[in-house]
Amino acid sequence: MDQIVALHRQDLKSLKEAHNPSSWTAERIGMLDGHLEPEILDTNWRSAEPIVRFNNDFFEFVARQFEYQHPKLADVFDAEQQFHQKAQPKANKAGHVQLDFVDKDDELGKDLTTRMLETTIAHLEKSLAEGYQYGDIAILCRKKSHARALANELNARQIPLVSADSLSLEFSDPVKWLITLMRVLQRPDLRMLRYELLYLFHRVVQGIFPDDELTEKLRNVAEGDIATVYDYLTAEGYPLDPYALGQLNPYELAERLTAQFGLFNQAEHNPFLFRFLDEVLTFNQKRSGHLSDFLVYWDSVRQKISVEGNARNAVSIQTIHKSKGLEFPVVIIPFANWRVEPINDSTIWLDLADVRTDALSHDSGGGISKIPRLLSAPSNTTSKLRSAPASIAAQYEEELTRTFIENMNLLYVAFTRPTARLYILAKASDFDKVSNQKDVSYWLHAFLRDSEVARNCGCAWEKGRTSYEISLCADSFSHHQLDEELDEIFLDDVVSGNRGQDMQLRRQADRMFDVATFERTRERDRKLCAALSLIKGPDMIDTVLRQLVSEGLIRTIECEVLKQNLLAIVYHPGLSSLFDSTLRIDTDRSILSNKRMHGAPHRVVHYPDGHIVLVQYESMPGNEVSPRGNPADTLRYFTNLYRDMGYPEVEGRLVYLSDEPEVVRVV
Repeated sequence: MDQIVALHRQDLKSLKEAHNPSSWTAERIGMLDGHLEPEILDTNWRSAEPIVRFNNDFFEFVARQFEYQHPKLADVFDAEQQFHQKAQPKANKAGHVQLDFVDKDDELGKDLTTRMLETTIAHLEKSLAEGYQYGDIAILCRKKSHARALANELNARQIPLVSADSLSLEFSDPVKWLITLMRVLQRPDLRMLRYELLYLFHRVVQGIFPDDELTEKLRNVAEGDIATVYDYLTAEGYPLDPYALGQLNPYELAERLTAQFGLFNQAEHNPFLFRFLDEVLTFNQKRSGHLSDFLVYWDSVRQKISVEGNARNAVSIQTIHKSKGLEFPVVIIPFANWRVEPINDSTIWLDLADVRTDALSHDSGGGISKIPRLLSAPSNTTSKLRSAPASIAAQYEEELTRTFIENMNLLYVAFTRPTARLYILAKASDFDKVSNQKDVSYWLHAFLRDSEVARNCGCAWEKGRTSYEISLCADSFSHHQLDEELDEIFLDDVVSGNRGQDMQLRRQADRMFDVATFERTRERDRKLCAALSLIKGPDMIDTVLRQLVSEGLIRTIECEVLKQNLLAIVYHPGLSSLFDSTLRIDTDRSILSNKRMHGAPHRVVHYPDGHIVLVQYESMPGNEVSPRGNPADTLRYFTNLYRDMGYPEVEGRLVYLSDEPEVVRVV
């Protein structure tokens, strides 16, 4: 191959070692001189326009905010904005970008991890309610430990998922119970092990989370000897003979305990139990038949053994590194609070060639021998290196910059995976403290606090506010300015009013007028239809109205009247069951047969039993003749199409829009 085309600047991070001309990587890159043709791939062929704009503006802000600390940022995120991407010509105009700041809840006793899990699952369930499938959703994590915690939480809720490395056996409660019981058989003298055994017995076997009273009772039992613990289990209906169990090899013991305590009755945990038994059997056959040997082995491998999901329509959970090159309609990024500086216990190898020190010597008894001067040495990455000799301090600063850019690149990979929706879950902190300004959460906070984009679209940082929907203000995002110079005309006196929303409404004329005849339609009904196409349930009315205002479809002063009209529709006795956000709901989704495109009813509601209801909105009939014919016939046509598609039970609801909506059943 004569030429190799270099990818986008974000994909050049693997060349970072080229800064060191003596490195082996730099030497290999030098051999490619004359064979490389740099080319910037400036089109995002994946994401909706709001996501592309957010990424451009966010990474532009972070790069300019911190380039004075890390000048080499400009090598990747350049001030000329060549790293910016443009949306593909056919990119979706609608997209969703949301930043959430999550904190622990001391009153409810929920730590940050629990709150992150809850918020992640809330976004997942919301996406499902709005028509996405499990297979459309990906959860991307920086750390494997977070991915494992999420995978186990979803598995406990029986949500299908695919994960290469997240369904860890060490997080399975039945496996924990078996391992704890094995440890007690080995070390019955350890009080904490006895208490853990009793606690897991109630939690795993009996399905009870011990309250304060039961916890105190278990603690008292554990304070006694091991015989007291066995007596307690016997009284609960589970007698154990420690002598007989001690005669079994690890596999026989695991199989006996699994059967005796009915662990296979918990179907959602069976994959973990089978995988655990396979691991015990393999160890038993190939290594040792002693329980103590197996427990030592388990401690060394428990974090590496996992169950891999294989469902086709399933949520994908993976690390950001493994997601590179992939795309998903919905991407959720929890735990977006990792540090962007090296951690203190990380190691950096320092080049000491320029550090002048006295030569070392060693007296071995037979005379003093000279020791060659140390040319390199490892060191903890600590700010104390700033006070070291200049060459050492420079290497420390370079390491800070390298780590910073790596984290920006990693975040860039995560933010460019979605095609339609991006949810980012950061940690809520007191960002005025310097110690809280060294992670990704601070980047997101600073973007909302200081960027012109956030101010223009009403998403500026507010103390106490936890959620920011950036995509509701697409018109406020910055756009590239034209390079060519324009002629300027100066006007001395201009009489003007605030006609901003009028101009927005004109841009939306195709949704407000019949563009074929240029006759104005029933304005209110068209606006109601636009809102109803976005509403899944009553709780979405306010959000949808704000979105329509930001798009220029309606004026702010119209919101209250339209809200009352929408409430009358969604709470109408004949329609309220069709606005249940837990159901699958399709809006304005065209039907394509082998003959032609058939258009679409306004709303299709799928019930779990296969029953389908089609909804069509119409203006109240007047004296004029509708160019589309009888609305009931149109809806009946769609119901017949769905029956032809194999749906056995289909009905229609024709809704005439007015202050008091009228609903007509069409069969």
